[in-house]
Amino acid sequence: MSPRAEPGHRRPRWVTVTLAAAVFLVLLLAVLWALGVEHGPGRHLSSSAPQAAPVLPVPVGR
Repeated sequence: MSPRAEPGHRRPRWVTVTLAAAVFLVLLLAVLWALGVEHGPGRHLSSSAPQAAPVLPVPVGR
């Protein structure tokens, strides 16, 4: 610390880094939303109709 610095409580570095990362993510999401970019789990699905799982017969009793 330099002699001119005010004595007092400094914010921990992890708080500053976490805050900067959160602000960056919020701004990134705002830009993506403004540009109309779709995001989320639905974008990984194909555009065709969903395929139903095949139904297999279950033997009843032996």
